[in-house]
Amino acid sequence: MTAIVGIETDGRVLLGADSAVTWGDTLVTCKQPKVWTIGDIVVGVAGDSRACDVVRYYLIKMKQFDGIDAAAWAARELASAFKAAMKEVGQSDNSCDMILGVGTKLLGIDENGGVVAFSERYGAIGAGSPYALGSLYATDTSMTLSPRNRMVTALEAAALYCPSVRGPWVFAPAEYP
Repeated sequence: MTAIVGIETDGRVLLGADSAVTWGDTLVTCKQPKVWTIGDIVVGVAGDSRACDVVRYYLIKMKQFDGIDAAAWAARELASAFKAAMKEVGQSDNSCDMILGVGTKLLGIDENGGVVAFSERYGAIGAGSPYALGSLYATDTSMTLSPRNRMVTALEAAALYCPSVRGPWVFAPAEYP
């Protein structure tokens, strides 16, 4: 279970994630981040650990974003590359959702490979997403919170109300203040 949040800001996309992983009834903190960059793309994955590994280690082979239409590129290149990589490692089902920053756009990819461009400048996936989305909505017009602080607040709300979400929080790109 997870909470991953994304915000479009300053001509880029920022992602933040929790560090909880569930194994049956056990909740552990994982050192492996759920958000990272692949070239110029910022990626977050919620769901099956094997699917997360495939995204992290196999999708570096995909064609780079062409700079024209982020949603079309994600549907054409990323979703198909992910499906091929899952097949390559012998896993038939895709039990994960992705949230990503492609260019200046925040997108989601569901477990069936469907691409969604978020209508707001923010989005979230994972078990804690309803709580995180509420927080992001409530802070959308805040002039006092930085984008990173908005993400921290959203992740803290998810952790408060969803028992399978907990810190530490991890951000991508990591160097964003």
